[in-house]
Amino acid sequence: MTFVTEFGYWNAFAFAFAILVSLLISGALGEWAKRMAPEYRKGREEGKMFLSGEDESAVRELQATKELQVSCHNLFWGFREALRSYYTEAKKEHSGVLSQYTFWLIVVLAVVFLIVVIWGGA
Repeated sequence: MTFVTEFGYWNAFAFAFAILVSLLISGALGEWAKRMAPEYRKGREEGKMFLSGEDESAVRELQATKELQVSCHNLFWGFREALRSYYTEAKKEHSGVLSQYTFWLIVVLAVVFLIVVIWGGA
């Protein structure tokens, strides 16, 4: 069951065999990693989450009263700070108008299509 094209051939059985071998290898690696992992003991100090030195019960009380809120802005502060120059330039170019985004998507797809048609297959 081999399909021959102008670019070569494709055998469905070879492809299925390669997928099966890949799945078996990844499954074996997953089982090996589970066996090699240290044992987790629930309820002990090693299983508690790190809360920057805060008492876990106090944090749980704050969470229950919804006084403890972590916004996305605070969560990704370092990432945004590192890329601040990129974001300031990118914000200038974004208008929020969907029709402009659609226009540029079609233009980029047309250029990619032309590249594939002109130089593709060589």
